[in-house]
Amino acid sequence: MSRLFFVLILLITSHTLAASVDNLYQAQAEITSQGEQERQQVTAVILQKVLLKVVGDRTALANKDISPLLNHADRFVERYAYVQQDKQDNKTTQSLSLTFNEQGLSETLRGLALPIWGKSRPEVLLWLVIEEGKQQTILGAESQSSPLFGIIQQQADNRGLPLFLPLMDKEQQQLRRADSTQALDEASPFSLAAKRYGAKVILLATVNKQAENISVDWQWRVDGQHEQFKTKGEPVDALGSGLNLLVDTLATQLSQLDKSPLKQNYQLHIIQAKDFTDQSCVVSYLTNLQYVSSIDVMSLNASGLDVSIVLDAGLLIFERTL
Repeated sequence: MSRLFFVLILLITSHTLAASVDNLYQAQAEITSQGEQERQQVTAVILQKVLLKVVGDRTALANKDISPLLNHADRFVERYAYVQQDKQDNKTTQSLSLTFNEQGLSETLRGLALPIWGKSRPEVLLWLVIEEGKQQTILGAESQSSPLFGIIQQQADNRGLPLFLPLMDKEQQQLRRADSTQALDEASPFSLAAKRYGAKVILLATVNKQAENISVDWQWRVDGQHEQFKTKGEPVDALGSGLNLLVDTLATQLSQLDKSPLKQNYQLHIIQAKDFTDQSCVVSYLTNLQYVSSIDVMSLNASGLDVSIVLDAGLLIFERTL
């Protein structure tokens, strides 16, 4: 039995540091009927959407033969529902919404040696700058109804990426004169303005409108690293492809390929846990962590709290989750 010692530090942090994405194993697709045959046919399509969110990296999925998994997609369905949506042209569309079994699907992915990007994901602060002629507009939280932001938000939802717009209040007015083409380094006005949010990922997208098409200059900072590139085309394609590249990058950095055997038992020693109130908080915290299948309290004394836990993943994944 391995014994892992760590210090559990209670942190009061901004909600923007990370978010729990709870719909990773759920997706939907449009259908024409509620017939059993069509439901079975669409199940594999919906499972592909879920796999893209859970794995996160398109390249990892493309390099693996997942056809056996897709051929038996119905085995992983936990529940389904039919959803009706009203469109602007007064037409009603119908979609099939599926929720897949998290444990069964995760174990299958690990068996295929595919990485899994956990539910805890960094929230992305988006600076969306619109340039049309000589006019520049920076979209804030009050502009969430913007069609351009809607495209980005939809793609972010499809990839399981938490994303939000900043508040364009008085403190941000100086940004309206900022040059969004300059490098997004530590001294950039956008990087400085982002500090109030504590966001780990800063995304700056400068959109230049050109008739029906657009060009987008993308920049992002992740843990001090800076990347920059450009996309062009129709809004859906230009904005969607840029966000896809960001998600692929984040998934590659943050997801893990766990090669350890399943159901490993470990003992944890948590210092600074002195009484039953602390014990209750620690047990609640660990119980709700992904990959922790069970937890038992062994002892509580002046030196701290000792617990035994069973993990569905190795220590590398567990430490990353902590």
